[in-house]
Amino acid sequence: MKNIKYSMAYIVIMSFVLSLSLAFSAEPLRSIRPQQGVAPSQQQTPQITPGIKKLGVNIVITSPAEDEPVQTGATYNIKWTKLGQMSSTVNIELIQGNLKFGIVGSTPNDGVYEWPVSNSLTPGQYQIRITTSDKTVQSVSSVFKLDKPSLKITSPRTTDVWTFPDVYCMVGTVVTAYTPKYYTIIWDSFGNTGSSVSINLYMASYPSEKKSYLAVPNNGTYTIPLLPFGSCKTLPGYTGFLRKLDPNNEYIIAIETSGGPTKYKDEVKIKIVDN
Repeated sequence: MKNIKYSMAYIVIMSFVLSLSLAFSAEPLRSIRPQQGVAPSQQQTPQITPGIKKLGVNIVITSPAEDEPVQTGATYNIKWTKLGQMSSTVNIELIQGNLKFGIVGSTPNDGVYEWPVSNSLTPGQYQIRITTSDKTVQSVSSVFKLDKPSLKITSPRTTDVWTFPDVYCMVGTVVTAYTPKYYTIIWDSFGNTGSSVSINLYMASYPSEKKSYLAVPNNGTYTIPLLPFGSCKTLPGYTGFLRKLDPNNEYIIAIETSGGPTKYKDEVKIKIVDN
């Protein structure tokens, strides 16, 4: 009977000790429980979101600037400033919304890259994105404009009216104007459009009837002597001029680049009336 009492007392004491042990060990066991949904190899590893700059480290893109025009078919210098210690190489991309176009996969992080801008790119608004090779620092430029080289006639305009001068023929085929008239053509040139252009003036109804001015310096302005379309009648002593006039008095002035693999041009329709 005495042995039974001792056994019961031993069981009660050991149960009490075991409960104390569990109570003290429960909190430590909970604190090292794995994070839900995170693989053990990823736990306690800091994650850097692309585009978020590390403290004291940044890339500032200075070129292209906001709304700056950049032309296709030319070379453009992308420029940036790096602040703080970072990777020695960067990746550069051209982005437009969710679209991205690779510019260079890896280039020295030295603040400048000569970008040969492809002619195949569509004009529009774009941004430049620069990312360090370890993907810890990333920067996006302001929105800039990508344009193709172009020529644009600014004068004359479609509302302008020119007037042919009075002319007569000497014996033979030499045309002389009583009162010569000159008109100036003005145009804007954007991008690499070459050093010279050709200017053509022709009838809207008869494009084959034209007057051409070739190898004109591409400096934005050129004055042409306006003479009527036609020819002298080759009869001895004849002094009249056989005029050819567009039935609607409509003529087209066209300007076009002279050289290079790609032609850029513009034209405007005006009225030219007989005097």
